[in-house]
Amino acid sequence: MVRVMYWGLWNRPPTNPNKWIFEIDIADILDTKNLVFTFLHELGHLVTLNSSQVPPDLQVFNHPDNERIYNREAAACPYYFPGEGCSLPDYI
Repeated sequence: MVRVMYWGLWNRPPTNPNKWIFEIDIADILDTKNLVFTFLHELGHLVTLNSSQVPPDLQVFNHPDNERIYNREAAACPYYFPGEGCSLPDYI
């Protein structure tokens, strides 16, 4: 069995699809190297997956547990669909 550790992640608040909440698990990061790596890794997500590059898909945002809507929106995206919305043509 492979155990996956997540030390940091981004979540959207349930009331605003244009905002992000950064969460970091400082209790389980035991050394500075992993803490810095996690901050830099998560910053990369913020820089490359922001709303100006990947506009939020309101159908997915408003129905986060609806797999049918998620699959439909992902299939309709001609570019990259990271889960939050369809990337714009000039993404990265």
